[in-house]
Amino acid sequence: MGVYNWENFQKEEYFETLCDFFNNDIFGFSRYNQGKKWSSVVFVSRKAYCLYLLLKSKKMIRENECQVYSDRYIMKALNRKLFEEESVALIDDTITTGRHMADVYGMMKERTDAVQVIPVVFAEDRSYSANKNSKRYEFQVQSRVTWNSSEILKFCSIETLIMYQEKIPYVIELPVVKENHKNYITLTNVQFEKLKAAENGWRYLECNESGYKQNTINYGIMVMEGNSIAEYLSSFVFSFCVRLQITGDENEKQIVAIPFAVLKSVRYDELFEFFKEIYKGTSYYEAVSQYKDEYNNDKEAAKDLYIAIYRGIVFNLSEYIGTVFAHYLKKEIMENQDIVIRENHREHNFEDSFLESTKNIFEKDFGKYFFNLLRFRNFTSVKVGNSLRQYISKFRGIQCDYRTVSLYLLAIINEIRDRQEQENSINIRSEQKNKFITIEELQMTLYDTFLSEKKEKLDNILLMCICSMLGQSKLANEIFYDAESNIVYRGFKYGENSQAESELSAKIFYVGVKTYYDTSLLKQKKDTNVTAYSKMYGMFLVTFSMFLNEYNLYGTVMTKDEFRIYSEMYRERSPEKLKKLIGDKSFLGEDSKQPIYLEKLQQYIKESDIY
Repeated sequence: MGVYNWENFQKEEYFETLCDFFNNDIFGFSRYNQGKKWSSVVFVSRKAYCLYLLLKSKKMIRENECQVYSDRYIMKALNRKLFEEESVALIDDTITTGRHMADVYGMMKERTDAVQVIPVVFAEDRSYSANKNSKRYEFQVQSRVTWNSSEILKFCSIETLIMYQEKIPYVIELPVVKENHKNYITLTNVQFEKLKAAENGWRYLECNESGYKQNTINYGIMVMEGNSIAEYLSSFVFSFCVRLQITGDENEKQIVAIPFAVLKSVRYDELFEFFKEIYKGTSYYEAVSQYKDEYNNDKEAAKDLYIAIYRGIVFNLSEYIGTVFAHYLKKEIMENQDIVIRENHREHNFEDSFLESTKNIFEKDFGKYFFNLLRFRNFTSVKVGNSLRQYISKFRGIQCDYRTVSLYLLAIINEIRDRQEQENSINIRSEQKNKFITIEELQMTLYDTFLSEKKEKLDNILLMCICSMLGQSKLANEIFYDAESNIVYRGFKYGENSQAESELSAKIFYVGVKTYYDTSLLKQKKDTNVTAYSKMYGMFLVTFSMFLNEYNLYGTVMTKDEFRIYSEMYRERSPEKLKKLIGDKSFLGEDSKQPIYLEKLQQYIKESDIY
């Protein structure tokens, strides 16, 4: 299957078109709409923004006069006159359903004074293209290419792999611990082994993933243990950690280190009081107070303030984690080396008053900041019902390890995605709530699935899954405010790559189920394609399992628990959804140089008597 890297990416037939999309369509002479030229662009997804940073770092994007922002800047902006009298382009790398674009488009209309908002994407899904004139959304998208769903999913998988390999921090609004003039820190293998054996308040957890074409993606987490702030604020803090993107060879490692405060759901009034305790006396607190007073009678504007405050606190506590981690590196691992904490392209993602206020807090009186955190009265634990209980009985008894649990959670996330995409609602706030899973629900689901396991172990596995799945864009961070309960819910939704299972076991199961699907269509004389597929699906699973046993593939390339989970992921559904599910992942079976046992698997399924 081989290593896929930047050089391979440059050889893709669309690469020149992609570069021209940035240089011409976004930043060049083509950035006109109805005679008006936009002077600002807003990237609506983390992946599109990091793709821009990747191409810019490779000098594939020419210098230009456009102002660049991420959607996170807009989410936190307190200036509702932003983009006054301007035309603004919303940029994404791909569009499939249009739901996320609609979300950001609505936010731009609500929270800025832009006179014109123009969605522009590189690749448009054919299914979206076929329905774009249905008036489902109030905007029209400009796109450069039109692809099928498999081509888009393949492209997204390649993007996240290359960003990892090229050491692009796959974050928007978190700080990065690094060496000066680099995006990363460099450790000898001796230093790296010392980091993995960390003591003195840190613990290393490994959570590797597979990327496109089964390329290994090395992730790790440094978990802060025994920290007085995390323990004191335990009703609000799930974990303090540092996410590690690890590349390198046998001699040295390059590590992108991203401090990350993983927080829980919280009452809005308590959130604001905590924010006040930290930022009172700063210019940012004054700006927030002024905004709150000015829009006190505007419910929508007042509600949107929770985003700025919650995300601001996440950044602030992540900055604290980064400060402690940098001190640990200098003292224990990298003596006398210059380690710094920097915001990732601050001008794209943060208002100046927030950054300056945060900087002053940490640089002028860190002791006072630490004291203020510890004197804050503890938060009230938020009680959340578990909407995921229906999935527990399907999978009870599976192994409690990172690899199995990660796939288990991915199966749940994709079922929610599948259910959401079948609905025709265009109420964005309703959709946001429906596709949203709170961190408390994920935690309770693991507790209820693995009743005999210690909660500390389950929390660590959940943290590993969250961090690695965020790094692969299988999960996306989400915050939702419920006005009725006055609670800010913290959780996740499915990411753009949630359906791109990249493990070798996923490839094997896909080849088997695709062969069965195609053969069942040929064997069927009439009626819908799902009838033949579902009728003998149980026999197919028995036959598939026999093959894995005969070729000794159980326990080497696939576990029985993985087989069980994949079996549920491909179980009966509507003919249209089944066809889309199989078709969307066709790139998984594209390799010309595939293991011989995959050819034997195809033959085994075709020639079996299950039909």
